[in-house]
Amino acid sequence: MKFFCYYLVFAICLDLSAQNKTLNAQASLFKTLKIKEYAVYETIMLGDSVVQKKYLSELVKLNPDGTVAEEYDYNPEGNLEGFISQYEYKNGNLVRQTMQWIEQQERDIIEYEYQNGLLVKQKEYEAGILVGWHQYQYDKKKNIIRQQYFASDGKPDTSVRYHYQNGLLVQQIRLNEMGEIIFSSVKEYSKQGWLLKEIIQEGKKGEQTQIVQTYTYDKQGKLLKNVQQNLAGNPIFEVDFQYDSKGLLQKVTFYDHMTTLFTIEEYEYHYL
Repeated sequence: MKFFCYYLVFAICLDLSAQNKTLNAQASLFKTLKIKEYAVYETIMLGDSVVQKKYLSELVKLNPDGTVAEEYDYNPEGNLEGFISQYEYKNGNLVRQTMQWIEQQERDIIEYEYQNGLLVKQKEYEAGILVGWHQYQYDKKKNIIRQQYFASDGKPDTSVRYHYQNGLLVQQIRLNEMGEIIFSSVKEYSKQGWLLKEIIQEGKKGEQTQIVQTYTYDKQGKLLKNVQQNLAGNPIFEVDFQYDSKGLLQKVTFYDHMTTLFTIEEYEYHYL
């Protein structure tokens, strides 16, 4: 599901604690409304011209507690494409994600390990072979402060450092295996603790590109708009969100301001 992927990317901009709270709130809403699955229909436009007419692009099946159980991706012809994702949970925590490729026998697997309810290790397998893993460290307030990636041979690779103020993640720095900064972000929040602005730099020193992301919310704190801009203040990419009266995501529109291409995702919910 493209929005789920985008949503996770957005959540990664936050700390893991905030990410889990957001995803748990979504699962709670699905459970309360007794939603068993939902479908995503996609339309692709170029200006006023239809590039791809509306079609079923994803189907997401839910567990009784509202968590995601399975995801299916479809192409415009109505056939399954890519892979089927399956999710397994234990004690309320995601412990295993399996991605079965449609045209192959191989499966990619991600396994999650926890201690005292906190994610401490994430192992990644491709076709049954361990290709690397992430380890997480936390402070006394259970905020993630470091993420270290290890290659399959056990050698440290990239790492991420996290810094907080008043319980909010304000800076995130990614370093390569040489200890050079290759990504950094500085975040600003509203009085309610909602992320409003993020200044992102990518690339090594002397080769950096910079973008600014801004976020807009409704009175309940639901994300309405995410805009990416260059240093000159010109929009590069934009995502708009619409919800129904129950608070369910109804429509997401992705705008590419460089090409005038935009994608519309519409959500249809199926109840028990």
